[in-house]
Amino acid sequence: GERVDVVVTLYVGDVRLRDVQYPVIRADGVTVGKFGQADQGSEVIDGRRYSTVRLRTHLIPVRPGDIDLQTTMNATVVSGRRGFDAFFDQLLPGDARQVEVQAEPARIAVLPLPDAGRPPGFGGAVGSYEFDLSAQPTTLDAGDPITVRMEIRGIGNLGTVEPPPLPVGADFRRYDAQPVKGEDGDER
Repeated sequence: GERVDVVVTLYVGDVRLRDVQYPVIRADGVTVGKFGQADQGSEVIDGRRYSTVRLRTHLIPVRPGDIDLQTTMNATVVSGRRGFDAFFDQLLPGDARQVEVQAEPARIAVLPLPDAGRPPGFGGAVGSYEFDLSAQPTTLDAGDPITVRMEIRGIGNLGTVEPPPLPVGADFRRYDAQPVKGEDGDER
């Protein structure tokens, strides 16, 4: 249940790329978040300069044990036309071919949640969360509806977060919660 930040970096040498697609991370036992905007830059490795495309996301393990991550990325490599200079290569691009780049496999070891030190009522949510509670209207007559809004936000797997139970008795009737999706598509 602990969020793991992931950075995927594509190193590009002396080729031109187009139609670079987001990486695909294949792994059983994790949920993978959406990738953000790519950061482009350059890096020198062993005296050779590479253009870089760096993408960030996160994953959340859903079970303990070793989890193997397989990451691939697709792009189109455009080769220059021999005999022309770089200016003409841009006007008259050469041959294009699809390539799939595979990252070295990675493995993460996910430990089970410890039993010791669990707070009372712990439901398995791991992360950093904030909780707000509001009720509207606050002045009403018997039989009038009141809306209680609980907002839980934070970093972690929101799917494992359960709102606290609302105590109800003979004076109140409760209806099922209506989850609202946040800007990032996650339920809140």
